[in-house]
Amino acid sequence: MDLKELLWEDREKGIFRIRRTAITSQEIFELEREKIFNKCWLYAFHSSEVEKPGDYITRKVAEKPLLIVRGSDSEVRVFYNTCTHRGAAICREKSGNASTFNCFYHGWCFRHDGSLVSVPDPDGYASTHDRQKLNLKRVPHVDNYRGLYFVNFSENPPNLDSYLSKVKEPLDLVFDQVEGDFKIIPGSNEYYIRANWKLLPENSLDVYHYNILHRSFVDYQVKLGIDRQKFSRLHNSLASDLGNGHAVKEDESGFGRPIAHWSPLFGEEAKDEIAQIKQELVKKYGRERAWKMTELVRNTMIFPNLIILDNVAINIRQCWPVAPNKMRVLMWHLVPKDEEGKALKRRLNSFLTFFGVGGFGSPDDAEALESSQIGCETLPDDWLDMSRGMHRTPFGRDELPARTFWRQWYYLMTRE
Repeated sequence: MDLKELLWEDREKGIFRIRRTAITSQEIFELEREKIFNKCWLYAFHSSEVEKPGDYITRKVAEKPLLIVRGSDSEVRVFYNTCTHRGAAICREKSGNASTFNCFYHGWCFRHDGSLVSVPDPDGYASTHDRQKLNLKRVPHVDNYRGLYFVNFSENPPNLDSYLSKVKEPLDLVFDQVEGDFKIIPGSNEYYIRANWKLLPENSLDVYHYNILHRSFVDYQVKLGIDRQKFSRLHNSLASDLGNGHAVKEDESGFGRPIAHWSPLFGEEAKDEIAQIKQELVKKYGRERAWKMTELVRNTMIFPNLIILDNVAINIRQCWPVAPNKMRVLMWHLVPKDEEGKALKRRLNSFLTFFGVGGFGSPDDAEALESSQIGCETLPDDWLDMSRGMHRTPFGRDELPARTFWRQWYYLMTRE
């Protein structure tokens, strides 16, 4: 297969197309593991998930099982979750707090720092048996930005700061919304979509489909009392290429935001509280920056597979390739650490109403992507067209984010 024939771009004629084979090919699926998921910085966890010494989580990142633990020295370490004895998993629980980790197979015991503490029947080993060479193996590169931890499995990657580059600006608009820290609500939404993983990042920043595919949600909001004309603002949204395959889509909210744009969905009793939050943000950051935090909604795509959804709630969404026609989707809800009571309930309800697996939005998107996958498999040599806005300065409804994603994908897949 000639990978260079997968993308057709003619800027003069305003044409941008991707061969559908990129969605259906097993060969391409295998190459992506090597050229993208073993090279790029990948989101792994949030700092609040291992808040206290001894806290740990286990998670698969790029199909590699990882053990993430905060040590007694408060340092966060990321190990491959495999015993150095016979390869079994060191930890089989999803999360918890532990003083040491004991392999269930033969009982080898490891400290938070990965060092091998003890083995059953130590006299069975010669004096030359060097335990220090049998410590847990650490992931080579781990770094974080504002509590979002990323890992990189390559030998010499760019530093995380330069990789994120301009994407830090929309991330700051999220994390500056509260005085203290954020936390992940324990647990996650996890589900599968019978479609190629690449279809979800581009869908997440696609405003073009919103009023059509999610018509039921628009109608629901109108029944609550929101003027239908407000949703026309989505037509005037803006999208930006942030470099390295990252992009952001922003538009003026046609619906409520817990920080801090009131909606009938939240009930009359929440009006004054949300207005107070907005006043405090204006006082702290000025009217323009506070407006961006409260009145704008934004979806931020961090290449290759992370989307930060800062709209009806703040969500971290990630998709992982399982097969050419199947992805695993994980979604976590990010909330202010000290928020509780009615404010937290309001935020959780807002999240579930649209993004929950039984909400208005996620099932719509899953069905559309699965339908696209079937179409790609029906005509694999045909093209996917993403030309909207190529002939002008793109608006939010144009397909700039999709082109941003696919250009980076194509660059990484075709470079030697």
